[in-house]
Amino acid sequence: MEKHSIRKSLECASLAFMMQVLVALLVMWITPEDVAAEQAKISSIFAHRGMLSKETLLQFLVIAVIVALIRFLFMSDCLFRNTRVSTRTAGMFGTICVVVILAVWKFRWFHSTSPSAWIGFIVGFGLCFGISVLAARKNEDRDNDEMNDALRRILKEQEK
Repeated sequence: MEKHSIRKSLECASLAFMMQVLVALLVMWITPEDVAAEQAKISSIFAHRGMLSKETLLQFLVIAVIVALIRFLFMSDCLFRNTRVSTRTAGMFGTICVVVILAVWKFRWFHSTSPSAWIGFIVGFGLCFGISVLAARKNEDRDNDEMNDALRRILKEQEK
């Protein structure tokens, strides 16, 4: 793996970890005390009122690293050499969704048989997922603009 890919993967893992922690802290901050007491009974994330446990932080970090590896696998030419970027992106986001759902179940982030817990998860995850998709799209557009600018410069130089 080249230095650029390592740096991008580390940035991705750091960003994913930061987003997970910030969302969990935001939920803790806006949740009334009586609801927080109920959440602590059904969620390992909220087991320690007002703070995240070392165990939960490690789980978030593991998921962030897995997300970075998924991103690397889908966006590099390691596995998908001749696949369109849109197909890679869709596959990447679908795989990340499956990993997060498995993490919710495995790490007992909330009671997996409770419909209201899943609705809350879908709303929260959907919001974060939507922001991620928009950020990825903006990043792709910026990269495409940079490549087009570079191509224009090269074509101008060749015309001279």
